[in-house]
Amino acid sequence: MKKRLFYLFALICSMGLFTACSDDETETQEEMTLEQVITTELAGTYDGTLGIIVNGQSLGSMEQSIILSKSSSADNSLKLELKNFEFILPTPFDITVDPCAVTESNGTYTFAGSQEVAVGMLGNLPVKVSGTIKGDNITIDITVDATALLGQTCLLYTSPSPRDRTRSR
Repeated sequence: MKKRLFYLFALICSMGLFTACSDDETETQEEMTLEQVITTELAGTYDGTLGIIVNGQSLGSMEQSIILSKSSSADNSLKLELKNFEFILPTPFDITVDPCAVTESNGTYTFAGSQEVAVGMLGNLPVKVSGTIKGDNITIDITVDATALLGQTCLLYTSPSPRDRTRSR
């Protein structure tokens, strides 16, 4: 009888060795689509320093906000807006480029687009946009080609510093 109780006790004790509460490993999250990343991670208002270069000459810099939002005109794309930009002209103007195609490689997101933009009394000028977002750093180049009217190309760029972003919701 004592042997049977001993075996029963040993069986009960050994059952504890083969059971576990739950899997301690983190379940793999489903990867987000590029559209989801654009909406949740990339879209927002970016405040930073906007440098101005005309024909290779730096004309200083200013604090400026750039708005990135999901494009409604193309998949996997952003819309870039630079509002109330003041430079040379007496009246501020807006620069909007939509769509800017987004690609991803090893956690770095790049975007690019071009469009004709109404620039005050200068009329419509070609604008090219390219940018990179990696982690908390964003760099954006905006080229306004005014060579046909003024013989100049104006490059606007944001400094490659950590982004200060508020979400557009």
